[in-house]
Amino acid sequence: FQTVITLDEITEAGANLLPDPWALLEAARHLKPTPARSAYIGANPADVIAARAANQIVPFTAIACLAGAPDKEVLRAEFETVKAQIILGHPNNLKELVE
Repeated sequence: FQTVITLDEITEAGANLLPDPWALLEAARHLKPTPARSAYIGANPADVIAARAANQIVPFTAIACLAGAPDKEVLRAEFETVKAQIILGHPNNLKELVE
C-alpha cells in the first residue's frame, strides 16, 4: 500500500476513531498526486459513515462489503440505512468495478 494510517497516528493526532473521517482524509493527504477520486471499503456501517463524511471534503466513494457477516441481509439493510454507494458480496467483486 502506498499509504497506511495506523492507530498510533490517529491517537497522536488526537483524532477520533471511525466513523470520524480523519484517517481517510489523512491518507488522501499523503497520496501524491492527490487522487481525483478515492474509495473506502469497509465491513461495518461506521466505515460507510466515515467515507461519506470524508466525501464532504475529498471525493470518496463509500463501498460496503458483506463478506464474513453472519446475517448478510441484516448487514445489507444497515448499509442501505447509512447510504453505502456500493455494496459488495465479497472483496473479489472489486475487480468488476475496475474492469
